[in-house]
Amino acid sequence: MNYFDDLGFFGDDVQLGGSLVRRTRLWTLSCYLLLCLGIFLRQVTKFPRVDLDFANIRISVAVASLIIGLAIFPPVIRWLNRRRKHPGVEHALLPFSIGFFVDLSSATLSNFVKLFH
Repeated sequence: MNYFDDLGFFGDDVQLGGSLVRRTRLWTLSCYLLLCLGIFLRQVTKFPRVDLDFANIRISVAVASLIIGLAIFPPVIRWLNRRRKHPGVEHALLPFSIGFFVDLSSATLSNFVKLFH
């Protein structure tokens, strides 16, 4: 569980008490939600056309987004947290961007592979 829960936020703080734990958990949860939102919103949009596909707004798509997010996110955010010790704007933009573009690239790669089969 520590793999998913301890992403390295506020790694150099030596503050004691529950406020640091609450802030760390809030940042962790927020980043996971932004990542899953990025994956989910990529599923809802028909990229490169800017159009919404309401057929993909389903619980199964949201759960799949969460599972993919849990698999790919911890190493990436730990890498960022080693370089930036205190959370900032890049900690909010990175998860959403990764979610969106990982899903976009996997869809593009899948279409590319289908061409050769």
